Amino acid sequence: MTPRKRKMTPEMQADLARLKKLVQGIPKDRLSLVLERSKRVNFTVTPQEHEDIRRTAESFGLTMTDYILRLHALVSERLREETRRK
Repeated sequence: MTPRKRKMTPEMQADLARLKKLVQGIPKDRLSLVLERSKRVNFTVTPQEHEDIRRTAESFGLTMTDYILRLHALVSERLREETRRK
């Protein structure tokens, strides 16, 4: 199912501006190594879990993959922050 397009909120625009600034100067071939998806991860969920994840992702205007990857990125960032504080 394709998620519906959402309008860019000011927060989203700020996030994109921040991302643009962070990747500025990184060669395109290096960026593509990080951004291109080439591996598939399969996991099993119940029908209810699948529907819950799909519904939540859709409410954010995301695919299930993007939703899960963004959650992973947030958790990874928090773990790195905790490690730095120790």
